Amino acid sequence: MDREREELINSIKNNMPDEKQLEIVEKMAEDLKGKSEEEILAEIKKLNKEMESKLSPEKYKEILGKLDKIRPILSKTQKKKLDMLLEILNNDK
Repeated sequence: MDREREELINSIKNNMPDEKQLEIVEKMAEDLKGKSEEEILAEIKKLNKEMESKLSPEKYKEILGKLDKIRPILSKTQKKKLDMLLEILNNDK
């Protein structure tokens, strides 16, 4: 296993969501079912604004860094979507 994947696995182990957090994510996923990509991106932008207002700049940057760490396990198509998402998040300030 390469170093990046090992770091990702360790990061996931150290940051496992609790039951309440999982319920929130499941509800968000359910709410997004059937929505267009544009509608989903609008929801992501809204969530991004909330995160920026509630988190310290360091914590916000840490979260974006964690998103980038999943890159080694993504397909080429997923990597393109991650790049698009990160670009939106970084430019939506």
